[in-house]
Amino acid sequence: MKNTLRSCLAVVAALGGLSGATFAFAQSIPCDGAKQNKQACQREKAAAAGTRFPKVDENELRENALARCGRQPSADRDACVARVTGSGATTITGSVLGGGVLRVNESPAP
Repeated sequence: MKNTLRSCLAVVAALGGLSGATFAFAQSIPCDGAKQNKQACQREKAAAAGTRFPKVDENELRENALARCGRQPSADRDACVARVTGSGATTITGSVLGGGVLRVNESPAP
């Protein structure tokens, strides 16, 4: 649970900054799993509530994602850029808390 909570907080912070919303987010995570150590979960929630994350620049995140597309093979590069920018027939499903965001871009094959 310790690593999961930290990972979730780090990802959400990277997606938009949590300077004022950290406490609310930390309090919204349930501590009711059957195999979960409830005392450890409560400690992690309290620690997360006191954590302040720096505001992340959305443009910097987009530039980083596009730079990763630049490392793709040339045949896949355009599809990667379309997924990152959300252009074309891109669908976005999932959530950070659910395990990840899935971006799918469909294009006809020649």
